[in-house]
Amino acid sequence: MNAKAIVFPEPKRVELRTVELPKLKEWDITVELETSAISLGTERWALTGQRPDGDVTFPCIPGYLSVGKVVDCGASAGSIYSCGDRVNFLAAEIPEGYGGNWMCGHLTPAIVNGDPSKLRSFAGMPYVEKVPVGLAGEEASLAGLAAVACRGIDMAAICSEDRVVVVGQGVIGHAAAQICRLRGARVLTADTMPSRVELSRRYAADVAVNSLEEDLAGRIAEFTEGRGADVVIDTSGSTKMIQQEVEFLKLYGKLVFQGWYPPPNTLDLHRMQLKFAQAVFPCGHSGDAVARCMRWMKEGLLRLQPLITHRFRPEQAAEAYDLVLNRPQETMGIIFNWEAA
Repeated sequence: MNAKAIVFPEPKRVELRTVELPKLKEWDITVELETSAISLGTERWALTGQRPDGDVTFPCIPGYLSVGKVVDCGASAGSIYSCGDRVNFLAAEIPEGYGGNWMCGHLTPAIVNGDPSKLRSFAGMPYVEKVPVGLAGEEASLAGLAAVACRGIDMAAICSEDRVVVVGQGVIGHAAAQICRLRGARVLTADTMPSRVELSRRYAADVAVNSLEEDLAGRIAEFTEGRGADVVIDTSGSTKMIQQEVEFLKLYGKLVFQGWYPPPNTLDLHRMQLKFAQAVFPCGHSGDAVARCMRWMKEGLLRLQPLITHRFRPEQAAEAYDLVLNRPQETMGIIFNWEAA
């Protein structure tokens, strides 16, 4: 069986290819995609060849935020899945010649391993989660990014007594702010882009700050009544920004490293020691968190639909990734619509 796949054949090149799928095995399901979303950070680093330790090699099929309908099941998978089920999955089985890659979500149809003994086998991944009835595919495909935020919030044990600062209002930072408020915390968000600040003010934050135009340290001091933040969540991926964020913390506060910090980098750990800070490194997400986020979306408690800025057909993939590489400030949620592919 063949599939259409978005492929990175080499750094900074994008193609739509026809690939041959692996054969359906006992626990596999075949999924016809509705939508898949781009992870702006992960896929940008993959496309530029900057992922560490060789965890992405070329050619590769990127993507880990895919939603689609089950159209076939292996002999054992039929005991769990039925044709017509809609699922959100981390990654498909990788076609021959596209290995060296943990992703593989931007292709249809996709062969997905649904073996319960394999799912959530490492830190809650991989996963195949059923999509709640009535939840739109494009919003459900963003659940993986919200789940990245959810893991950090779980690890930091954020509660209703906390005052939280979230730096960066891309999809993960925006979702982090919404989820913190679901837990009863008060949240101040910061970004440098007016459009993101306005979205955050409308949907995510108690206080939204444009840090280019306002005194961020002063606004945080006002927000925390001079005590400092209980938790700072960094989604900027900037070690320079991290150094500033340490100063926003109260003594014994928590700093959540929710971005990705490509080596080499340097941090002044002495400042963290003086704050007696606790550091949290979420690194990814889990199927449980994806399921929770989709449930919150269905219930109207988590709203990510307003964050979708661009929709593309798969054959427009090169145009989509040009935005990712060269105009990231214009984007938030980027969706591929596969139903017409």
